[in-house]
Amino acid sequence: MFKMNLRLMLAVTFALPLLVPAGVRADIVDDVYRKASKEGKLIWYTTGRKSFNRKFSKFWKKRFPKVKISILRKNSGKIISTFEAERAAGRVRPDVLAMSVPYQAAVWKSEGIYSPYKVANWSKIPKMFKDADGHWTARSTFVLLGAYNSNKIKKKSDLPLSLKDMTDPKWKGRLLSTDPVTAGSGRTFYAGIIQRKLVDWDFLKALSKQKMMFVRGNSAAARMIVAGERDVAVSISSHNIVVAMKKKQPISFYIHKEGAVLNMSPMGLVKGAKHPWAAKLLLEWQFSDEGQNAISSWAGQWSVMGHIPPPEGMPDMSSMNVVVPDLTFMIKEGKSFLARFSKIMGRE
Repeated sequence: MFKMNLRLMLAVTFALPLLVPAGVRADIVDDVYRKASKEGKLIWYTTGRKSFNRKFSKFWKKRFPKVKISILRKNSGKIISTFEAERAAGRVRPDVLAMSVPYQAAVWKSEGIYSPYKVANWSKIPKMFKDADGHWTARSTFVLLGAYNSNKIKKKSDLPLSLKDMTDPKWKGRLLSTDPVTAGSGRTFYAGIIQRKLVDWDFLKALSKQKMMFVRGNSAAARMIVAGERDVAVSISSHNIVVAMKKKQPISFYIHKEGAVLNMSPMGLVKGAKHPWAAKLLLEWQFSDEGQNAISSWAGQWSVMGHIPPPEGMPDMSSMNVVVPDLTFMIKEGKSFLARFSKIMGRE
């Protein structure tokens, strides 16, 4: 019942924005740009892939030449630890924070990290993808999918189609996983399947006997699958698979019978930012139709606005069996969850 209702919810969610006139008026962006030009600089911490950042930087220099942008790109774990270290030292640098750990955004809101800001397209963004008070908004969504080397496995029927199939001895030494301690998406995936009761802790104990290869992040996971270091990945973020598939690399994806875990990339304006208007310019562009189309095309992620087409090679989100984790689970139990996971997997 939960999955059927969720599919209906996503269908409605992604249809609602169609009722809203498309586009942000150019004069709104231009007005923000004029104010941002006086600041002349923007610092953005993000988990965006290098390929996206290259295209984005080239576009930004041409579209907004009077605002120099500095991008720090790391995975979510490092974005969080870097920012927390700077905060502890009293040297907060970023104007905008973006990462792919939704519950961390909720934590940062409770700690007063963000300065609330609602973009001009605010009404187009479904409630599930934004903080009601405007502290953070998800710039995109993606799903965590099973992945495999398509040279080694030719038929999908030969795959471990359910999560529990991965505990079959025939997959021993053939599986790969991101480490949830270092990879935000890995954290969301494992917490999601436990919290939503798709599996239990006995499943993780059985999985620990499979001699899995652990990697620090999704990009590394995709590279290892492509290289044939392992046959199957327990989960990889969809956009990493999309990028590799576009390059004709031997990787493909499948959706576990239990469903695909939803993740998102919240971003927000940092309280006390040195360049607040430049930060607002970035946010306005990211949530414009132009920005959302760029995220779908350049980053291979789903827009949070329903009238934007899905990434090339991926289905419409509303057609998928999607599992939405509860943010409060990791807020309350995050540290103990990771400690228990690491102990079970022998990675203390």
